[in-house]
Amino acid sequence: MFVRRKPNKSGSTSIQIVEKRGGRNVVVCSVGCSKDPKRIERLEAEAHTRLEALRPQLTLNFGQTERERNTLDLLHTGTIQSVGPELILGAIFDKISFNTIPC
Repeated sequence: MFVRRKPNKSGSTSIQIVEKRGGRNVVVCSVGCSKDPKRIERLEAEAHTRLEALRPQLTLNFGQTERERNTLDLLHTGTIQSVGPELILGAIFDKISFNTIPC
């Protein structure tokens, strides 16, 4: 999807959100039209805002700020070790006397 400016025969400019489907441009939403250049800029800015809302969400945001995400990245350094299986299997290993077999 993209925002397009389309000049009209009356001299005004229409601002539209357009999607390409099957090789054709299909108007998803018409934001408005005007002859005033400042108004056209505002309509285009509004169209870009609407465009972001219309696009599918590709990432999951759990309400974290950029700073919180960076802090979590620092905490996940990969130094966490799983000791539960080692404690359980180590005890079983010792009970069946595998620790007495020379390497």
